Amino acid sequence: MRKITLTILLFLAVLSLQAQTVFINELHYDNAGSDVNEGFEIAGPAGTDLTGWTVEFYNGSNGSDYGTINLSGILPDEGSGFGAIYFLASGMQNGAPDGLALIDATNIVVQFLSYEGSFVATSGTANGMTSIDIGVSEPSSSPIGESLQLIGTGSEYADFSWTGPTTSSIGLINSGQTFVGSGSGASPTIICPADIIVNNATGTCSAAVSFTGFAIDPEDGNISSSIVATPESGSIFNVGVRTVVLSVTDSDGNTVTCDFTVTVLDTEAPTAVCQDVTLELDPITGTVTLTPAEIDNGSSDLCGPVTLTLDISTFDCSMIGANNVVLTATDSAGNSTSCSAIVTVQDTTAPIISCLGEASGPSVFINEIHYDNAGTDEGEAIEIAGPSGTDLNSYSIVLYNGNNGTEYNTVNLSGIIDDEGNGFGAVNFEIEGIQNGAPDGIALVNNGNVIQFLSYEGSFTAVDGVAAGMTSTDIGVSEESNSPVGESLQLSGTGTYYADFVWNAPTAATPGTLNAGQTYVAPTSSSVDVVLDENGLASIDPNTLLQSVDEVCGYIITVNGSTTADFTCADIGENIVEVTVTDDSGNVSTCFATVNVI
Repeated sequence: MRKITLTILLFLAVLSLQAQTVFINELHYDNAGSDVNEGFEIAGPAGTDLTGWTVEFYNGSNGSDYGTINLSGILPDEGSGFGAIYFLASGMQNGAPDGLALIDATNIVVQFLSYEGSFVATSGTANGMTSIDIGVSEPSSSPIGESLQLIGTGSEYADFSWTGPTTSSIGLINSGQTFVGSGSGASPTIICPADIIVNNATGTCSAAVSFTGFAIDPEDGNISSSIVATPESGSIFNVGVRTVVLSVTDSDGNTVTCDFTVTVLDTEAPTAVCQDVTLELDPITGTVTLTPAEIDNGSSDLCGPVTLTLDISTFDCSMIGANNVVLTATDSAGNSTSCSAIVTVQDTTAPIISCLGEASGPSVFINEIHYDNAGTDEGEAIEIAGPSGTDLNSYSIVLYNGNNGTEYNTVNLSGIIDDEGNGFGAVNFEIEGIQNGAPDGIALVNNGNVIQFLSYEGSFTAVDGVAAGMTSTDIGVSEESNSPVGESLQLSGTGTYYADFVWNAPTAATPGTLNAGQTYVAPTSSSVDVVLDENGLASIDPNTLLQSVDEVCGYIITVNGSTTADFTCADIGENIVEVTVTDDSGNVSTCFATVNVI
């Protein structure tokens, strides 16, 4: 019963809309001098009987009707099944604004048009209705024989647009106006469904959407089965908004369309994939910044790119170690998913320190090298020199292959540097299998920190081991494969630190003793004077022995392995003490200061 009722209602709606195919097609109300041939033209499907139709005229100043013309006649076929009849209407008012209403035989207002403005009718059949301004007008200077007309292509009023004034075509289809369709009978009515909103199908960026429309024709009845949908019902619609057009053509060739939208919502969250990372603190700022890209390991979304954000992106000294960080992936629809990763923050940079009165450069350094000679290599060795009393148990030598930058041997050192004069000495370490260069290199390491990274026969960058990423310093001299047995490469000169000496070409080796032509001198000034008390004892704050410490994170200072610097009568005179700074991550730097005990 409900379906029948709906059909009847739709059919009545079609009948009420029929007048849209019968409409005011031409209008003339003003010209230069006395108005000539004032009137209007009605156009529509050929064979339409206008008996019972009327046109009412309205005064736009007060909205009242001021005249009525009863229409008659049958519209002729002037082409494609459409035609027009012109009706004279002497005395049509000249606007600013005025209007006229086309009323069908059932006394329904089909059109309420106006010119030179819009207004509300206060009487007549159109009482309470607001006129539609046609948008063009005839000035009082318009030549006789012109009018306002509809132009365009179609079969209904809405298909055309007003133009003019232009040469009138009384009782004929207008110039520039083309009717399509058979023109016979009224157009059907088509009803689209309401706009459709659906969620995407799981695992896809789309959804299959089905729909139906309804179409009825006064002559053909229900023609819904003839509806053509673009795209078709049941089609796959991607996420987003798409317009669907329904069209239907009746047996008279009249075609109507309607449209609606299908919106597919993306309701599926993206996939967030994390990876653990290790970050190195900046030795200057003590901070490091993490970007989402560094922790992301392939986060994605079915329907497009994702935006990545982090809950923590900046780390400092207080965050050294493992930190739980959350990465959130958000798609364009606002769906989001998160994952967690471990961000390990580390500080591997040793403090940069300077003892009072100390020159720049390492005070413990590589002093002599032998790696090649004529025949089978003999006595290959590396000598370490520095202040006497230096404990070498925390030091190591790491050998590098210059062809590929990889580490090929590590030798842990031991022993204490003896005093061979002026508080300095050297210890020799024989190492079999030192490679013969072009190039190769040696790293001197203390507590995991690279003190020197030297090379011979060229320079290269280490790719692994403790010196990874560092570029070696070529010493500038080398041993040939025909070098005599018993020679080596050695430092010579006068000074206290590595930078004070220069490398020399192969000469007679001096393993374990200071080199020929090498003179060590004590620092020229004491870092601090210490006065013993009446008990022959004195202690100083280790901080007083440091000129500067460049370390943004926390650290502790020791002197000769102790957190206090204590002296007795046995220390009267100048003493070279080892000052060590160890940061919170265990990185160590050492320098030597001279304490004058009095």
